[in-house]
Amino acid sequence: MQKFNYTKEELQKIGIYSITNIINNKKYIGSTAKNFISRWKKHITNLKNGGHASHHLQNSWNKYGEDSFIFTIEEVVDSIDNLLTLEKEYIAKYDSYNNGYNENPDPNFSPMLNKNTQEKVSMSMKKYWEKLKEELSEEEYKTLCKKKHGHSAWNKGIKMSEEQTRNMRVKKKEVTQAMKDVHIANAQRRKDNAPYILVYDINGNWLNTFWCLSDLVKYSESEYNDLPIKVRANGTRKLDESKVSNAATGNKPYKGLFFKRVPKDRKLPCANGMNSWKAEKPIMSQAEGTLSEGAETTGEV
Repeated sequence: MQKFNYTKEELQKIGIYSITNIINNKKYIGSTAKNFISRWKKHITNLKNGGHASHHLQNSWNKYGEDSFIFTIEEVVDSIDNLLTLEKEYIAKYDSYNNGYNENPDPNFSPMLNKNTQEKVSMSMKKYWEKLKEELSEEEYKTLCKKKHGHSAWNKGIKMSEEQTRNMRVKKKEVTQAMKDVHIANAQRRKDNAPYILVYDINGNWLNTFWCLSDLVKYSESEYNDLPIKVRANGTRKLDESKVSNAATGNKPYKGLFFKRVPKDRKLPCANGMNSWKAEKPIMSQAEGTLSEGAETTGEV
């Protein structure tokens, strides 16, 4: 059973940590924006179940056993700002990418940019197809390959006639104003029927209320956007509509923010271009205004 040599107060803090193999002194560097204890317990659960993201760490855990690893707080921080950048510095400090258990040298970027990960995925896919080839008949295998690889376009290699080419050059008729008005009315109807979107910071504090999801996305592109959005290297402050929707459904953070849907029958004051995108704080019951606990930031590794 893994024991942590820290007080309860220390384990509730956030920052950079390491998992060290005391046999070979190799390290895994990670960060947490929630607290150390919950992040470490998640690591242990994944390692015991054989499903840790770091295959190298998982193999060492299987070989040396749980008692050969210690969890250490490397640095405590007060804010999650630049947490991933700090993690990158510690990975470089301990050389845990080249001589440790980290499989990505920069947590700001996708692990798929890591050559080792690409090679592992390639090998895994090759083994998968080799196994299928052994298990399936030749006809079944060819059918599966064709299904997986798709089909050629029906017009591949066919040249257009002169008449078709002329028709493509003809200017299309413009959409009438009446049809534009119909599209605008339909779009507004969908917005009016959609729920409010309430935005909270990582600590569950209310920040703003929007008439609908599309208004929130529009606001994120505007000059008024002052939400504490966490952006990765070369990232953008624009919010993605589908990712906000998924975050609201799963009560998980997205770019350092939480989102909550509230039905329109509540008649809440909301942000829009007329009030510089600033809404009054809604009066809600304690149950309605509380975000459920347990979600971790997307920046954790």
